[in-house]
Amino acid sequence: MSELAHDAESRRLSVLRCVLDSAPEPAFDAIAARAARAAGAAYAFVALHDNNRLFFKASYGAERREAPAQEAMSMDALRAQGVTWIEDTTRHPRHCLHHWVVNAPFLRTYVGVPLRLSTGEAIGVLCAVGLAPRARDEAVVKEFEELATIAAALLEAQRNARLQQESERLLVSFIEGAPAALAMFDRDMRYLHASPRWRSDYGLEGAEIIGRSHYEVFPEIGEDWKAIHRRCLAGATERCVRDKFVRADGREQWLTWEVRPWRDAAGRIGGIVMLTLDMTREVDALLQLERTAARLGRALEIGRAYMWEFDSRDGRVFIDGDSEKVLGVPMVVTENPYDGFSMLHPEDQPVAVARWDALMRGTPSVGEHRVVTPTGKLRWIRSLGEAKLDENGAVVGAVGLIQDVTDRKEAELQAEAARDIAERASRSKSELLTTISHEMRTPLNGVLGLAHALARAPLDPEQRKLVDGVIRSGDTLLELVNDLLDSARIEAGQLSLAEEPFELSELLGDIGALYKERALAKGLTFSVSGAGLLGRWRGDALRIKQVLLNLIGNAVKFTLKGGVHLDVSRRPSGPNLDTLVFTVRDTGIGFDEETRARLFKRFAQADPDTARRFGGTGLGLSICRGLVELMGGQIDCRSTPGVGSEFWFSAPFQRASQPAAPEAAPSTETEPQRQLRVLCVDDHPVNREVLARTLAHFGCAAAFAENGAEAVEAWEKDSGFDIILMDLLMPVMSGEDAARAIRAREAATGRPRTPIIAVSAHAGSLHAAACRAAGMDGHIAKPFKPALLAAAMREAIGAT
Repeated sequence: MSELAHDAESRRLSVLRCVLDSAPEPAFDAIAARAARAAGAAYAFVALHDNNRLFFKASYGAERREAPAQEAMSMDALRAQGVTWIEDTTRHPRHCLHHWVVNAPFLRTYVGVPLRLSTGEAIGVLCAVGLAPRARDEAVVKEFEELATIAAALLEAQRNARLQQESERLLVSFIEGAPAALAMFDRDMRYLHASPRWRSDYGLEGAEIIGRSHYEVFPEIGEDWKAIHRRCLAGATERCVRDKFVRADGREQWLTWEVRPWRDAAGRIGGIVMLTLDMTREVDALLQLERTAARLGRALEIGRAYMWEFDSRDGRVFIDGDSEKVLGVPMVVTENPYDGFSMLHPEDQPVAVARWDALMRGTPSVGEHRVVTPTGKLRWIRSLGEAKLDENGAVVGAVGLIQDVTDRKEAELQAEAARDIAERASRSKSELLTTISHEMRTPLNGVLGLAHALARAPLDPEQRKLVDGVIRSGDTLLELVNDLLDSARIEAGQLSLAEEPFELSELLGDIGALYKERALAKGLTFSVSGAGLLGRWRGDALRIKQVLLNLIGNAVKFTLKGGVHLDVSRRPSGPNLDTLVFTVRDTGIGFDEETRARLFKRFAQADPDTARRFGGTGLGLSICRGLVELMGGQIDCRSTPGVGSEFWFSAPFQRASQPAAPEAAPSTETEPQRQLRVLCVDDHPVNREVLARTLAHFGCAAAFAENGAEAVEAWEKDSGFDIILMDLLMPVMSGEDAARAIRAREAATGRPRTPIIAVSAHAGSLHAAACRAAGMDGHIAKPFKPALLAAAMREAIGAT
């Protein structure tokens, strides 16, 4: 069979399927009966042919509904253009041996005409079979042709009806199962069908809309939509990718839609089908994305930055933003990404290339580089990059951001230069203060040392009054020097705190003993609560005492009647950690809020009149604040003028374990129990005189050296020295170098260790630490009190 014939047969069978196996119908039975009468035949059939069988839509004179195709005598008639007439089958070359011819019922005459549809396909035959031969009769032929035309028309109508039903069934099925919103309308825009998605998108679940007008269901539909409907009912198809539909309640929906006509089996437009996709979320997201992109672009513009993306698979570079504005020169975009580094400063190129290589291995890149513009000007850029990975984790490119940070970088460089200048100035100031402190302590040591020596001599009352005045003035001057030095150290960050165990009850007891007598001398009461707090703590007891002495000293100084009270409390702050709160209350002159705001600043006092009446530098409270903050605590106050003041500070302290019981208690006497031999090393004659008189008062035998070299020589010659008192800043050899030399000789010869105490006008903790590092056993600042020197000597000798 040719390809053309095969296609024709396929079309014929496709048409035939719509009417095969349909139920008997009176119209076709009447046609078969009329055909039998016209041909004078015993049998007549309306037979439909497919490949395998004959289906008898109607039969006359027989009860059969179908027969095998090989039994059919109708194939000639099916292929013919007109009526096929066999006058005597016994004489027909193909049918003479047919079993219905040679056997009962012994058929002799055959008349058949094809049932041809309007489209030209022959789907069956109208035939009649007689038991006696009969010559061709044109009247019968004409009637057969008329009957065949009627039968074919009926079959075609039946086929069209079935196609229409099937089409509607498929359409309804499609509409019901469509993932989009679909609705079918008639020519009057009444609903025929609506998909579940249509009902859901437009809030019509449960509403009865079939048969109702679309314009009744949606009264908000405007003339623009109605015009679209009219055009589509006239045969047009219209669509829109993004359209805004405003609902009656003001709600906006974004739609993608298409409207097209649908046709009935006769090809006539029966109405329209409308398809819509609610794109509200997508459009909102797109609009948000567009706004975000606009904001990003604006942010890049404001931040003088641009984004880049590199794809290593095709070498493409995508840039978002004004790279020329950022770089000062157009961005070089080539297939070789290394070409872009040519605009960088030559010193920065190797680092940038190394970062790029690391980025291409997956390591994020962050760096700042200099760009050289065509005019030779330098601009600073900040570059950030991150690798892009494929599904297998392989690097396939990178994305990043380039930002112009010239202003910030220049500001940083200027700030760094200013900071360097400030740090140099601070160091110079600290060095100046240290030098001034040293130079003031040296003569003060002479003044106070000789005054204390003179105070031990027999004096008449007037002379003792004068000596006491000298000592008080010297102590006041020493306090000022100490305050200035502490303030400078705090400001320069050079003050460090000790972390040693201390007994809080002992510390409070010492303070109470010290200030109770001073308060009583002014007619004031003084009390301490919290002195019974048990346990040991770790911290810098000396600095805690310094803060308390300052606060209590001020309270006593500014209180004219009433009293001063110190209270200590604690609250848990964590495992093995408590916060101690120290509160000093007085009934003194008080101050207002304006004064409170500046009270903890350096050189701040209540007012000039207060400074004249009570004295002081205004450094004490600023030092207290610095010390408390170094402890990790806080300090504050409140006051009412004429009523009194309350100062408090708090800081966290760790608990310390109780010490083991001492084997023997140290001596509490002021002077050592036996005569000690002391080597005194100092380049200043007055300081040597002070040491000589103080040691003589202790009953010690003293020898003297004027520098470190002489001290080492004297120690080498005489192994009988019990202790060495060593100045630090001396000509020829410093005290630290002398101590190192002595410790080295002890280690080399096995000679017993000789205690060395630094007695120096350098009073800082850094100097004390340097002394310990040099091998010394203690440090005393000049000017010193004799009792302090005696205690230090006892401790150093007892430790050896």
